Amino acid sequence: MKKLMDFLSKHRKAFMLLFDVCGMAIAMFMSRTLLPEGSDPHLYYIQSAICAAACLCGLYVFGVYQKLWFYARTQDFASFIFGYLSGSTVAVLGMAIIWSGFSSIALQTLIVFVVLSTVASIIIRILYKYLKTLYVEKLNPKTKKRVMIVGGGGACQILLLEMLAGKSEYKPVCIVDDDKAKIGCTINGVKIIGTTDDIPAIVEKKNIEEIILAIPSASSEQRAQITEKCSGLPCEVKTVPPMREFIEKGGMLNQIHNIQIEELLGRPPIDFDYDEVNSLVKGKVCMVTGGGGSIGSELCRQIVSFKPKKLIIVDIYENNAYDIQQELKLNHDLTDIDLDVYIASVRDFDKMEMLFNKFKPSLVFHAAAHKHVPLMETSPEEAVKNNVIGTYNVA
Repeated sequence: MKKLMDFLSKHRKAFMLLFDVCGMAIAMFMSRTLLPEGSDPHLYYIQSAICAAACLCGLYVFGVYQKLWFYARTQDFASFIFGYLSGSTVAVLGMAIIWSGFSSIALQTLIVFVVLSTVASIIIRILYKYLKTLYVEKLNPKTKKRVMIVGGGGACQILLLEMLAGKSEYKPVCIVDDDKAKIGCTINGVKIIGTTDDIPAIVEKKNIEEIILAIPSASSEQRAQITEKCSGLPCEVKTVPPMREFIEKGGMLNQIHNIQIEELLGRPPIDFDYDEVNSLVKGKVCMVTGGGGSIGSELCRQIVSFKPKKLIIVDIYENNAYDIQQELKLNHDLTDIDLDVYIASVRDFDKMEMLFNKFKPSLVFHAAAHKHVPLMETSPEEAVKNNVIGTYNVA
């Protein structure tokens, strides 16, 4: 079976041409029965052969034999219509000149011949596409992920074409779309069965393993709303890239990815201007208060990468201060950077004044603060001491 399919694929154009000729021959004999008694069958066969040759030329001009019919779309089949129409029109006009016009009966018979030939050619390719799909699925019998697609637009159609090619790891089960007029319709044989509000129920009913958001033009608010409806479900949620990226990189199925936080921001992500930060930090004496905390420690990592002259880390909690000190020594080249760590509280005005007088920092990154709001609600006076008075002292 594999050798046969490989042979057919290798000589695809020749076999398609042969199938079209066979289809035309069958159409020729079928339309021959429409000729009235007394008609010259030999003349009919000559005229049909000329028409068939012209139609084959028309099919070639419209690229029918250059198409990969395994991946054919609806518009690809339209090329048959144009190919047959153009070829038969040229043939009829040419024969009208040669035989000084056509009888209406002869013309009607040729029209039937062209229609039957067109139908035969299209059926042959649909059958080829169906048989090859079955063959590919048999060749790749692996279990596929059951997928729900959100959005019944152009991106959904592209995804389905790639999935149904037989080589993907996905099995499209259903589609959901908030346009209720689309419910009950199908796209490439896959049915739209509900709206995004129905996602939880459909996931359970259809045993969905993965949800793909196929709305490249969706705003961050729309993505967030759909993601919220998918939260807590036992399946992955992925999204397609914006249409611009899809066009630039080509192929949509291999570009689907997990939804990232930047896509839900509600605004474009802020780009980091490395050149401006480098000119601000490089060669300067920098101080980071609260340098051992979650925000302060990341500030220290970023600042060190821009080569300051000196970095002073100030934190009240010695464990965190020690951890970031050792991390910087281990992961960064501190050959040209002085690194000092001081255990101090921003509440202590005298201690902070001593550090400022000693090091005279050019830049101060003030990250010392109580940040856990629920905890601070039960101890508001501590938040005031640290976040208000401490900030005042540093300032």
